[in-house]
Amino acid sequence: MITGDHKLTAVASAKELGIIPGPSMTGADLEQLSDAEFERVSPEHKLRIGEVLQRNGAVVAMTGDGIDDAPALKRSDAGIAMNSGTDVAKEAADLVLTDNNFATIVAAIHEGRAIYDNVKKYLTDILSYGVAEVCLLAGAFCYGLPFPLIAIQILGANIVIEDLPAMGLGVEPPDPDIVDRPPRDPNERVFTGGMLKTLALMAAVIVSGCLGIFLHYLPRSALPKAQTMVFATFILYELINAFTCRSARHSLFRIGIFSNRGLILGVFGSLLLLLFAVQLPSIARFFHSVPLSGCEWGLALGTSISIFIVVELWKAVKARGKRKRAEQENKQTAYPHVHSHRIQFTISSPSITAFCWMMLLWSVVSASSAPGSTTELYSLLLRSVARLPMTAGPRTTEASTRACSPIATLPWISQSSISAVSAHRKSPFSSIHLLAAR
Repeated sequence: MITGDHKLTAVASAKELGIIPGPSMTGADLEQLSDAEFERVSPEHKLRIGEVLQRNGAVVAMTGDGIDDAPALKRSDAGIAMNSGTDVAKEAADLVLTDNNFATIVAAIHEGRAIYDNVKKYLTDILSYGVAEVCLLAGAFCYGLPFPLIAIQILGANIVIEDLPAMGLGVEPPDPDIVDRPPRDPNERVFTGGMLKTLALMAAVIVSGCLGIFLHYLPRSALPKAQTMVFATFILYELINAFTCRSARHSLFRIGIFSNRGLILGVFGSLLLLLFAVQLPSIARFFHSVPLSGCEWGLALGTSISIFIVVELWKAVKARGKRKRAEQENKQTAYPHVHSHRIQFTISSPSITAFCWMMLLWSVVSASSAPGSTTELYSLLLRSVARLPMTAGPRTTEASTRACSPIATLPWISQSSISAVSAHRKSPFSSIHLLAAR
């Protein structure tokens, strides 16, 4: 809290807000040290505090209502002014609280994150079928097949039919944990690696399904019938894909299938337009399509549902991987020496490590049948392990040493087998343990 009021007034306000306990400082003290609460500061001090925080990598939001707050409001990443403040402060700020309520800032952050998420959902949806269209036509061209979609069908699908569900994603309610996420990196690109992988997966499913339908109908019926089936299947893919794009993190069943009424209306309208474009003869002639039977509509719908299943499984796999990474980070925090040594042992020389594991497995299996034949292998193993890059560190316990050893990372070797081989002719496994611990 930075204020120009008296120190006693500032401390009383800080206690009421829950900022205190903690030290408070005057503007003179700020010249030597900075902390959480300041009072009697000049405009230069406010500007300096914001600049220091920005140099340390923080995203600075400044609130104020006076003329002296204008420089700090202008310099901060997010300048927030009160509606009751001076015109100079409101002009310098990025955001003006019309109700003069600080709680509105939280609502603004919530709304801003929701808008950013919806933009990414919209881009994911429209780019998925855009990339799928290009790949579908390119694949047919490369294999010398007729085009699965003609120009008028592509235009009708993109301009009239498929845009309605995409616009429904613009009013998608935010995810339930949107305010619990850490702030995103300001330098983060819109098209992240995870988003590109999801796009590629969606496009691959759409292209595979449409090509399968086309290759199934092309030898058995006329070309217009095959193109109409691809046209219907492609649009049904996109109508279902709009539901899968509603959240990149959570399952559709968690957020609710019918929670976005705008999307429901858009999908219903697009479905009616699709039926008109295929079943009504007057409109079907314009799109060069032929009427489809109930079984053919069922085949198109059943094929298009595959994208829902695949994307939901993809979300589950990503969520499981995220949980595993969190568990590994927790374990590494609890046992830093064990995990740091294991990571170094495994990753620093993967080829040598794999060779050592193979030697260990072979020696354990052959020790009981031909004890004398493993002596040279032990020597070779020790020379290989000795070349592994090891760093000096604190002494580890016996459990840590066992975890650092390559033997402990082999789940198919029992501890009794290790003990038996270790007892045979002063096996160098103890040296391996010691070297790994070092």
